[in-house]
Amino acid sequence: AHYARRGLNYLPILRENVILSRMVKTNAIEVVKGAVETNMSVMRRFSKRVSGNGIVRASRSRRYNERPKSALKQKNEAIKRMAKRSAYERLKKLGKIKESEFRNR
Repeated sequence: AHYARRGLNYLPILRENVILSRMVKTNAIEVVKGAVETNMSVMRRFSKRVSGNGIVRASRSRRYNERPKSALKQKNEAIKRMAKRSAYERLKKLGKIKESEFRNR
């Protein structure tokens, strides 16, 4: 409805690269060496562009980022822990495991 008010008779299509550019910041930095420019000055210019663009800072901030575990995975891990604990308690009760075997690592 609001598309018709703006004079558009169609729904705008979101392209995949627009969405991906927001999720993954991929900036192609290109530096062309001049005719009388030294390699060191080209490297310096490239590193200044990279640092100014914030690519290194963004990648370092994402370095140790972990996705949160899904509810199903958390539940399955809790079930495994409970089963392991109950098996340990059962063996301890039967006298097959001494308390000191696991506690003194």
